[in-house]
Amino acid sequence: TDARRKTVDSLTVVALTDYGDSVLYQRFSGQNISLPLRYIGDSTQFSIQQGEHLPDTLTVVHRNTPNFVSLDGGYVMNCEILRVRSTGYAIDTVSVVSPSISTHEQENLAITYP
Repeated sequence: TDARRKTVDSLTVVALTDYGDSVLYQRFSGQNISLPLRYIGDSTQFSIQQGEHLPDTLTVVHRNTPNFVSLDGGYVMNCEILRVRSTGYAIDTVSVVSPSISTHEQENLAITYP
């Protein structure tokens, strides 16, 4: 565990979609969150507001590859993060820790605040 990690006091995360926005976390307080990536399309956008700061737009550009499991199980979507960017109002840096998204709990992105 990185000793520099801090708990965020107040975090609101909204998924930005063509079909309308969806609140994923509201007033979250903690260190780790899980965010879904879109299966359709090659990018996913989130609005992330930390405390009273202006909300940042986080864009995750990814490649989705369907993987056939079985006739009964259908397909599983494998995702790979290609790049990320943020507007930088409150977010200091976003780094890709592990580009391959899996069903196992793992850290894929690290977001740091000043």
